Amino acid sequence: MKRALDLAKKAQGMTSPNPMVGAVVVKDGKVVGEGYHKKAGMPHAESLAIDAAGKNARGSDLYVNLEPCCHTGRTGPCADKIIASGIKKVVAATKDPNPLMCGKSLKKLGKAGVKTSCGTCCRESRKLNEVFFKNMQKKLPFVAAKFAQSLDGKIATRLNVSQWITSLAARNKAKELRDLYDCVVVGVNTANKDNPSLNGLTKKPLKAVIDPKLAIKPSLKLIRENGKNLFILTSLKNKNKRSKLFDKATVLFAKEKNGSLDLLDLLEQLYARKVCSLFVEGGAQTLGLFFDAGLVDKVYAFIAPQIIGGKDALSAVGAGGVAKPGKINLKSMRVEMVGPDILVSGDVKRYLK
Repeated sequence: MKRALDLAKKAQGMTSPNPMVGAVVVKDGKVVGEGYHKKAGMPHAESLAIDAAGKNARGSDLYVNLEPCCHTGRTGPCADKIIASGIKKVVAATKDPNPLMCGKSLKKLGKAGVKTSCGTCCRESRKLNEVFFKNMQKKLPFVAAKFAQSLDGKIATRLNVSQWITSLAARNKAKELRDLYDCVVVGVNTANKDNPSLNGLTKKPLKAVIDPKLAIKPSLKLIRENGKNLFILTSLKNKNKRSKLFDKATVLFAKEKNGSLDLLDLLEQLYARKVCSLFVEGGAQTLGLFFDAGLVDKVYAFIAPQIIGGKDALSAVGAGGVAKPGKINLKSMRVEMVGPDILVSGDVKRYLK
């Protein structure tokens, strides 16, 4: 199963809206076939592993980090191929999180005489496919929040200068992280001030700008380089306005809530367009609104070894914030050095009221 998970990881950032899946066929204690799902629309891991095993698949055991599918999508059902191949046992790390599918393949295999087992490396498998599990269970995109700050929590000086607080190594690491998610999100002030490209190291993810008043500058690189792959997220009040932006980008209109855009409404609209994960980069107000709404699932905080100071210098997370400490905490923490900087990452615990 560890090998199956390692195979699955090879496709990080490539399989959306599908999960990352690796499969290993074992016979008489030896690996006779393996494969992993490389991209949506391409063959599934189980199918590739069975094909690689050939005649050796009969009487073998199949290890896979997610319950095989039993429905027909862009590819045929893996459960049927497993049965036809003569595999005698399937070991799955976890069931399919889709409530409509959960456990159905394992039952189908069992009825066909294939032994099944589920739960080996379950935690690791769920963690690897945290985006897919959130999608299936909540019907919403997974939300990761990223910020880069000084040791005293500032993202810009009192003169609003922010380039650069963290090192080149940290900025390249942030680009690597963008490659893992479907869409990079910033607020309109950050877009207008920094004129960023928001590309990853190897991919050009979708981009989104939260722009309640349609104040985005039409000359920005985001508009020139992305076209309809740029989402401009604005207020429903602007729907009847005449704007050239409507032709240059994909504009989504949201309700307002407490004087700001209803972020949950926007997430539902993005998910309906098969945007399965968001990488929210700021600025402070945008990050704060996502935290205030209880929509953040994961945090990446880059911390530079410098002090900025000043009561007028901007902090990393703005908007309303919590009334007292302990409302938003991280779990499964990881701390690593990235050049001279520190990267602290972790999952957000359930928000406390």
